[in-house]
Amino acid sequence: MLPIVDKPLIQYAAEEALQAGAEKLVFITGYAKRAIEDHFDSDHELEKELEAQGKHDLLDAVRASCPRMRAASTSASRRRSGSATPCSARAPRSATNHSSSTSPTT
Repeated sequence: MLPIVDKPLIQYAAEEALQAGAEKLVFITGYAKRAIEDHFDSDHELEKELEAQGKHDLLDAVRASCPRMRAASTSASRRRSGSATPCSARAPRSATNHSSSTSPTT
């Protein structure tokens, strides 16, 4: 979550991947590491408040800051390097602005 100017580096990477044609982003994190998942999660209360106040330009900016499709997969335990790769195969096939957490079976 290294900040570069006004947003984390991972945000730039996600935006670039989506612009290049990626349809879904899968983030595999440790069970106690929620920073990435929380960063990309939508804030429904903020969106409702902006809409109620008629601040549609800010609402559009907030919605544009989150990837259109994403999934989060959480590794249930510590394992060796590269062990998270099989978790991506178990990521939900259709995640649309809702973070889904799946834990691998051992």
